[in-house]
Amino acid sequence: MDIDELRRLYDTYERRGANYPRFRREESETVVRMIALDEGEHCTVIFSSLNEVNADAAIEGELEYFARIGRRFEWKLFSHDDPPDLKAR
Repeated sequence: MDIDELRRLYDTYERRGANYPRFRREESETVVRMIALDEGEHCTVIFSSLNEVNADAAIEGELEYFARIGRRFEWKLFSHDDPPDLKAR
């Protein structure tokens, strides 16, 4: 197994398939969100499937979504996530 296969498996089972106690899982075309059931807890974008074309709109959409529901969130970002400049955006 090479590093790319290991990353793919991690993304599939630990990010895309994430389901945590005390969180509601929400999935859109571009992200998987974990919404804390306790409103005092942070929410998380646990996975994103973005590219150069859709990244800016998806980021703006998540900022709007969490502002609309009045919740703080963290975007979990890994070095192999696309696009390569995702963190800078």
